[in-house]
Amino acid sequence: MLNKILFTVFVASIVMGIARWRGKRAQMPPVNITPAPQAPTRPMPAWVRPAAYGFAALIVTGSVVWYYSAWQDGQRIVIIRVINTGSGQLATYQARKGSIDGRSFRTVDGFVVRVADAERIEVQATD
Repeated sequence: MLNKILFTVFVASIVMGIARWRGKRAQMPPVNITPAPQAPTRPMPAWVRPAAYGFAALIVTGSVVWYYSAWQDGQRIVIIRVINTGSGQLATYQARKGSIDGRSFRTVDGFVVRVADAERIEVQATD
C-alpha cells in the first residue's frame, strides 16, 4: 500500500516539474528565426471530404447495426435444462440468452440459478 502512495507522489512530482520547466521555457524571449520556404501544396480534391464523412457514417452505422443484433440475440428466450448427473433429476427453466453467465443464469421470472459442477446444462433455442 505504501508503494502505491509513494509511486503516486513520485509521478505527481514529475508532472509538476515538467509543467514548471515548460512554463519557464515559455517565458524566454523569442528567437527571431525566419521560416524556411515551403514548397507549394496541392489543393485537396473535392471528393475527399465527402468520402471521409461517408466512411465515418458507414463505420458508425455498421457499429450500431452490430450492437443492435448482438443485443437482440441476447434477448432471445431459451429453454435451459439442468440435469443432475448423479440422480438423473431434471429441472427446466426459461431464460434470456444474454443472462447466461458460465454456470449461472437469471430466469425470465427473475430468479438467479447457480448450477453445481456435478450438474449438466443443456440450452435449447425456442424458435
